[in-house]
Amino acid sequence: MNSELGKKLMRCPRLGQEITLSYCLAESSDLPCSRIVPCWSAVFDIQSFLEKELPPDLWQKFIDFQPKDKMTSIIELIAAAKARNHGHES
Repeated sequence: MNSELGKKLMRCPRLGQEITLSYCLAESSDLPCSRIVPCWSAVFDIQSFLEKELPPDLWQKFIDFQPKDKMTSIIELIAAAKARNHGHES
């Protein structure tokens, strides 16, 4: 990776401070931070960069690991709560 690119700074919404792209790339041990694409896509084409930089198996693992959007997560939490409540009604 270009060392200048690795030194680019971005304010991290999770940590609340400025961090480097290098940190985001190594945040989850062998995988980049799960929020790296939304955070860095305004700066450059981070998805293409990751696809080139990561080995194919890690790229696939990264794609498979991407979190669901908030609305999907909320709906799933509501459904799980309803299922638990219906189990206690019997």
